[in-house]
Amino acid sequence: RATNRGSSVVGYYSPGDGEIVLVSDSATPRVARGTLVHELVHALQDQQLSLGETRQFQDEQLAVRSLVEGDANYIQDSYESRCGATWDCIETPQAVGSRSGSFNQGLFLVSYLPYAEGPEFVKALRERGDWRAVDDGYERFPASTEQVIHPERYPDDEPVTVSVPDRSNTGWGRFDDLDRPAYDTVGEGSIYAMFAATGVIDESGSARYDYEHSLSNGWTGDRIVPYHNGSGGYGYVWRLRWGTAAEAREFADGYRALLDRRGADRIGDGRYVIEDGGFADAFQISQDGQTVTIVNAPTAPGLDEIHAPS
Repeated sequence: RATNRGSSVVGYYSPGDGEIVLVSDSATPRVARGTLVHELVHALQDQQLSLGETRQFQDEQLAVRSLVEGDANYIQDSYESRCGATWDCIETPQAVGSRSGSFNQGLFLVSYLPYAEGPEFVKALRERGDWRAVDDGYERFPASTEQVIHPERYPDDEPVTVSVPDRSNTGWGRFDDLDRPAYDTVGEGSIYAMFAATGVIDESGSARYDYEHSLSNGWTGDRIVPYHNGSGGYGYVWRLRWGTAAEAREFADGYRALLDRRGADRIGDGRYVIEDGGFADAFQISQDGQTVTIVNAPTAPGLDEIHAPS
């Protein structure tokens, strides 16, 4: 995550210091016009509105950032569209990021969601009630990336709470010693990123940043719970709730396609094993109506050890 972010960020606003920081290899950096506009919006948000309270779960964090970054991107795009047309703007160098050899497309697609979908979310709020509706969003941030990707579902379509019963044996346990919940929420936006980064969703060019696809649409909630055995072994249980059984089935089929693309062998009873490579592990997929459960373990026997059949 740090490598991905460091390779693409050209500037940021620091709320604690009230400063705009430029990232550059030059001893005398020049701020790009769009970067300056974007970060000045963040300064104004910090002074007049809110940059958002800390959220515990990834999907909530992305949803909050989508309003904050979407607002700044919306203004940046509006400003740039007037330069050379109705305004005479000062020419500055273009902001150019770089990508390291360890760049991770999946992580990038997750972190880029607020910048890609956020401006459209802000535009939808403006059309709903002008800038007052945008300002009101800072009093009630979107609760999920689903609401950002589908603005018509904001603010009433709240995600459902998904529970994962602990059915592990004595050799496995959850991370209950943390100062935060021992689980997370992935969300619609990150599910899209998972399929797009692995090629299951065949998108190219700018289309890959649409974040809307039938494989991820219909999400209503999820919970992912990691496990460890104290000896360097890790696994997880990921349970997802969908709007209809058909949407759940389509997601499950998409996940099976993802495993197939990673060279997984099917060993029966919804179980798969990837023998080698960066994703070498065992997986089990099951569906019960609108709910899909994915169990991950280092080996096939470990699937029942982490999440025994009910």
